Amino acid sequence: MKQRKEKRRRRKITSFDSLSSLWSGRSEAVQGLTVSVSICGSYNKHLKQIGEKLLECKRLGIRVLIPKYAIRKYSTHGFVYLKGENGTPRQLQERNFRAIAKSSFVLVVNPKGYIGPSTALEVGYAYAKGIPVFCTEIPRDYIFKFFTANGVTLQEIKSLFGPKRKNRIGIEERLLHS
Repeated sequence: MKQRKEKRRRRKITSFDSLSSLWSGRSEAVQGLTVSVSICGSYNKHLKQIGEKLLECKRLGIRVLIPKYAIRKYSTHGFVYLKGENGTPRQLQERNFRAIAKSSFVLVVNPKGYIGPSTALEVGYAYAKGIPVFCTEIPRDYIFKFFTANGVTLQEIKSLFGPKRKNRIGIEERLLHS
């Protein structure tokens, strides 16, 4: 007997004013599934911090879709290749988009609020796909305030998506006022 895979429901984030409906929809969609993340940020400027978040996610049982390793292989024309990556910059960016589309959420590692052009592209893609985006710090550019959230720990983010969502309302309140 074939088992049908349920399609994950995606809802567009129109603002964080509608967090409750977003989380309830996402929670139903990922309930019982492993929580997954795509970690984005400047590989040129913040690779060490990205590596730290990658390890923290793994310790918490959050499946990291990208990057697999936070180890610089080389860079060319400002584009950083990580261990295990092969292909053109465009092919790697498209691979990142595919990973983002499969993620429960996106985590932007942005020390001092910095979000570079590639990360901005990934934030926009996640937004268009209805995938929540969390930043480690308040973004410097004002516009990101409307499309991201910050001020919560990875453990709190995980609880928003997992079946045990007892603290979800308190976290939502903090996100709405961030």
